[in-house]
Amino acid sequence: MTCGETMRSAVLTAPKRFELEERPVPAPRPGEVLVRVDACGVCASDYESWLGQGDFPCLLGHEVAGTVVARGRGATAAEGDPVAVWAAGRGYADFLAVADGECYPTARGASERALAEPVSCALNAVQLANPAAGDAIVVFGAGFLGSLVQLLARLRGPRLLVVVEPRADARARALELGADAVCDPAGGDPGQLVRELNGGRAADVCFEVTGAQRALDQVGSTLRDHGKLVLVGFHRGRRDVPLGEWNWHAFDLLNAHFRDPAIIRSGMRGAVILIESGVLDLGTLVSHRYPLERVGDAFADGIAKPDGFVKALIEL
Repeated sequence: MTCGETMRSAVLTAPKRFELEERPVPAPRPGEVLVRVDACGVCASDYESWLGQGDFPCLLGHEVAGTVVARGRGATAAEGDPVAVWAAGRGYADFLAVADGECYPTARGASERALAEPVSCALNAVQLANPAAGDAIVVFGAGFLGSLVQLLARLRGPRLLVVVEPRADARARALELGADAVCDPAGGDPGQLVRELNGGRAADVCFEVTGAQRALDQVGSTLRDHGKLVLVGFHRGRRDVPLGEWNWHAFDLLNAHFRDPAIIRSGMRGAVILIESGVLDLGTLVSHRYPLERVGDAFADGIAKPDGFVKALIEL
């Protein structure tokens, strides 16, 4: 890249409106690298920005796969390296400059590299819960993040893994990914199903990955005394929580949202190892792909969730 060149950047300028702008290609500062963006995932945590909450204009996109094309003074990443990137937004653009330490080299394809950040979130959640081999595990939610939690929980060797999900296509996918049983929360009782399949015993660990009220309403009857309830879903605003019931049953409440950069970086390193080794088969989880010009369509589909929708990826 040379001084004065420009790039495309998708800027959220108003609710439900992205505009492609020509912006200068950023010059990497000392300790930074310039990354050519190959792909960037659409994260559900950005949906509220798309719908109008927050300030405008804003630059979204933090699930980045790219290639190092230039280095600032002191940076050590090699030019030409394909990398997974931990970025605080700005991923819906042709290039971005990031700290050298936020790039994680991996030779996997762009689609898999772009999933490293969400895999790291799921990995940190499962490691926080630390389920024992032989535990009965319930995952509330079979969207993209719920599917990742399911796959990682299965690696812990549970005797029973149940997925609770209202969408029929997502329940079918959960079974394909190795769930022992699935439950429609609108018409079934997850706690009763677990007890039927687990010799009358409730679940040892419940992962709440929906960010919705209904899962909070049902988890209390699903989890055993002193069981672990892991909050993975992205909750906004107020929720009604039966705190007296949870308190009485001595649930261990674990918040799987992390703000400590050291934990996030550790998750990224672990995610890259899992992806690179092939331990996680992520090939079926990217269901929809869009060019940069259609980033708005990717967000609209992510919220509408047409049949078969799992994950949207912007490919540059």
